[in-house]
Amino acid sequence: MSVDKGEKGASHPDGVPGAYEHPALDSEPGYWAETWAEFKRRMGYEWHENQLKETTYLVAATWVFVFIDGYWLGWL
Repeated sequence: MSVDKGEKGASHPDGVPGAYEHPALDSEPGYWAETWAEFKRRMGYEWHENQLKETTYLVAATWVFVFIDGYWLGWL
């Protein structure tokens, strides 16, 4: 299949012959990359240094106990 001069082809998206240039990417990381890195840093610190790990396990175990026992005992 050939492309005539009057048609737009895949190699000429704007109808102008030549290389198509994509917009330049930012050289610095965006807002969400920095925010995500800060979240992971704080979460890691809280998980290992404070009582977040124990609190998470306690809440999860409580939910499991309530739902499983509540189902078996007819509470739910």
